[in-house]
Amino acid sequence: MKNIAIQGKLFSFHHLAAQKQFGEKNNWLHCQNFDELLHSVATKSVNMGMIAVENSLVGNVSDNYERIEAMNLKVIGEIDLPIQLHLAAKKGTQLSDLQKVYSHPVALAECGIFLSKNKKIIANDFSDTAGAIRWIAEQQKELKSLNSAAIGGIEAIRYYGLQAIQKNIHDHHNNVTKFLAISL
Repeated sequence: MKNIAIQGKLFSFHHLAAQKQFGEKNNWLHCQNFDELLHSVATKSVNMGMIAVENSLVGNVSDNYERIEAMNLKVIGEIDLPIQLHLAAKKGTQLSDLQKVYSHPVALAECGIFLSKNKKIIANDFSDTAGAIRWIAEQQKELKSLNSAAIGGIEAIRYYGLQAIQKNIHDHHNNVTKFLAISL
């Protein structure tokens, strides 16, 4: 079992890519951002990390190629992960109920057409897709009505107990993110 740093919560796209590369049975260090992930690998807090570097729609992700090189980290693997994004909310929520949606900024950018068609829904940045889904799931336990949703992958939606109230809201259906497995 390896100690692996990922950006985001369980079933974030980083987690899914790391599972695909290294298997499911590992210890996961859930990092809030790319800087924390890279630092944990560079300081040997973990054996390795999985980091997004490129998306077929938005291009380079946060200059991560340059950051990896600047920190003298080694690339030990590569995964191309198809990205499908869905609108997640508690069961019974209708699209017309929504006023806010939360997700990672790249995921929000990948859903630009959907968001422009639903102008009354205000997009809000969150540290990762799965984290946004988890937060919405926690909010639903406390509130009887919920006017917020999250955008993310179906695995996270199922894991955190929400419903995909609208599927495949991404702009392009051939969207892929490249992840690199890195170590010191």
